[in-house]
Amino acid sequence: MEPITEKKLQEFVLNFDNEIVAPLVSAGYERNKFNIFNILNISRQELRHSDFLAFLMNPNQSGDIGRQFLQNFLSLLSKENSELRLDFFKMFYCNFDKIVVKREYENIDILVDIVISNKKFVIVIENKVDSGEQFYDDKEVKGQLAKYKKIVDKEFSTHTPIFLFLSPDKHLPSESEWTSIDYNLIYSALCRINSDKADNTIKTLIEDYKKTIRGQFEMENDEKLREAVLEIYNANKDVFDYIYKNLPNRINATAEIIRNYLGKTDWIDFDSKKNKGQNTYIIFTTKELKALGLNINFQIDVKNMLLYFYIVGEFEYRTILGITDNKKNYKNIMPQQYMLGNNRNKNKDYIIEHEQLLLENNQEELQTQINDMMQKILAPEGFIYKQSKRIYELLNGVMK
Repeated sequence: MEPITEKKLQEFVLNFDNEIVAPLVSAGYERNKFNIFNILNISRQELRHSDFLAFLMNPNQSGDIGRQFLQNFLSLLSKENSELRLDFFKMFYCNFDKIVVKREYENIDILVDIVISNKKFVIVIENKVDSGEQFYDDKEVKGQLAKYKKIVDKEFSTHTPIFLFLSPDKHLPSESEWTSIDYNLIYSALCRINSDKADNTIKTLIEDYKKTIRGQFEMENDEKLREAVLEIYNANKDVFDYIYKNLPNRINATAEIIRNYLGKTDWIDFDSKKNKGQNTYIIFTTKELKALGLNINFQIDVKNMLLYFYIVGEFEYRTILGITDNKKNYKNIMPQQYMLGNNRNKNKDYIIEHEQLLLENNQEELQTQINDMMQKILAPEGFIYKQSKRIYELLNGVMK
């Protein structure tokens, strides 16, 4: 490979629009950074996707656009999922006698009570963008899908139920009565909408939402675009690799700030040698726990913004502590994790915000954000201090 020179980079920049952008636009790439969903930073937020889908499925709110979307959605659903036994033509040419859309009804993401040609249907959608199913111990049901089905079967006994499990990767649901669908179905239904006579605001929302789900989720009909990207990359591989190698890296930048912060915190024991060259995971303990002479550590997963605490060599320490047969005590200090943003959506937002600050080369703002986060988790009422104290008291009591 020829070395990257300043002259070669200059030539690359001069020909960028003609050789890079034009083929991508021709293949379907939309060069528009002004997208309401991206501006509001909600493109991966599950609740916001469910809010917008509920709006689309409710013609009482979204007007003719909503009627078209629901018609397209149902006809494509019947075409792609024969096991549902829905009549494609009745769905495609349907007249809606009644449509009632509910959000978070009995914790169900989206519920559509609908009557088509005097026949009652209830569409139940559980939407999972980044999270998974919830399971729990119950005498009658084992998870949220079984629970929702039980509710619907009881309260909509005169309806034909349609249980849909929506996810970006068409993840299989745990319950066989639920049909797996992905955002390709949503995207295809959106693409069939005729918005010529629609209000400009609605038009913009529809186009922005199409761009959002196309950009965030893998679209099957983007094969042409992927082929164009691969062709462009192969033709300019050395330049792209050089650019990628020198891009600011969120993980590295964040890890460095966290390491510096831990190193200056007097009650934290941070071993710089143990963490040398390590950016993805940062390991540390507290001086109080270290005084016990046991290998009990905290660990920050920088990539996912997760904080863990754990005991190294659990069986060894059960024996040392004399609690081999007392699992109840040991269970109190089993490995746990804590999400630094407190919830999944906030965590994703935090990561996206870090990446944006790096792209803007705003190191000062990034430093401030990470310091604020570290200050919260290291505060006297924070996770690390409380867990350290609890473990110390428990183990000290056991050792005595």
